[in-house]
Amino acid sequence: MSCEEIQEALDDRALARERGDLPHALGDHVRGCAACAAHLRFLHALADTLAEPAPAPVHPTVLAMARARAARALRAREAPAAAAGMGWELVAALSAAVLALPLVVGHAYLVLEGGAWLLASWLPAPLLTWLGLVYLGSLALGVGALYGLIPLAIAWRRREAAEPA
Repeated sequence: MSCEEIQEALDDRALARERGDLPHALGDHVRGCAACAAHLRFLHALADTLAEPAPAPVHPTVLAMARARAARALRAREAPAAAAGMGWELVAALSAAVLALPLVVGHAYLVLEGGAWLLASWLPAPLLTWLGLVYLGSLALGVGALYGLIPLAIAWRRREAAEPA
């Protein structure tokens, strides 16, 4: 059995308020594994704390809910951290980049209209259109990359800070 399965079995025994000798398979593993032994000590301390008399009478349902919540919190704390990808951070970055597009299009429209008005007498219309598309494309890519890379950089730094050294 893996450590996670052993710890879940210990949690189940603790929730059922079973004290005393552990079954052979559990006992052997707990004696050889420091993490599972610490988990068992924690469960015993938790059971002792919960067994102490409450200052005011507590309804059995509330006590059962507290025990279940403590067991869930314990499982969540003891569970190995999942290798989280950059999925949601990538979505946030792309949405920030897409939200910047109206700004880019508005700016490009103003510049293109002003440029067309200034340069119409010197340059033919197809060349002005081509220059406008190049300007709009490069501006959209540049601003989109800027607005998209900022959330990605923040997410990357948060992730580096959260990972144990």
